[in-house]
Amino acid sequence: MNKTKKVILIFLLTIIILFIFTMPKFKIATKDEIYSESKEENEIQELKKQLGITGQDEIYSISKEFDNTKTIKIKPEVQYITAMAGVIQQKKPQYLEIKELETKLINQKGIWVSKNSRKEFLDVLKSITKGKYTINEQGYLVQQESNKMNKYDEKIKKILNGKNSISIDINSTCYILDEVTGEIVEYPFEDMDPYMPYEYFEDKNKMLYIITRNKHKKSNYQDIISEIIDNIKL
Repeated sequence: MNKTKKVILIFLLTIIILFIFTMPKFKIATKDEIYSESKEENEIQELKKQLGITGQDEIYSISKEFDNTKTIKIKPEVQYITAMAGVIQQKKPQYLEIKELETKLINQKGIWVSKNSRKEFLDVLKSITKGKYTINEQGYLVQQESNKMNKYDEKIKKILNGKNSISIDINSTCYILDEVTGEIVEYPFEDMDPYMPYEYFEDKNKMLYIITRNKHKKSNYQDIISEIIDNIKL
């Protein structure tokens, strides 16, 4: 073998070795995992028939009622994405728009406030805190340095420096997936229950609070915001 062929062979072997050690490791599903997934899919289809549910299989997960009876509900992360799409667009979202927005949803850590709610939110925050706050161009709450801070200021500071993504919208309605049909529907929660302070949606460390507009004068914004701040887990 001449010198040129040796160089080429060494080069090819080097490439192969590098590929082997740097290639991504793919997890191969075990038989048990495949069986478990298949069993759950079958259970969901069976429960859909029993309950008269017509939505697409993939939006549901199995849960249990208080008496341990199995039922199915729309996955929390699916409802979160749908509601968040409605907040961003301020109108009823379409399925394709939700899919497109899924990768663009608010994922930055901290507190994000919808455009139409920013002034009102800052006014309420001012009434229950001692610190100074602004909202930047991206819609995120900014806490300015201050020596005067109460318990809400301290909690907000921890939230802003934490791992959660909190979104706030002030509205009298929201958009969700209907539990039976799986269709996107408007849910006018304030008209249905004037005493409901807010609707809450969650996907792991992402949380969305849609706060009532209080048009029926049944709630107090200071109490609602205070409750939300208190309830946010760090």
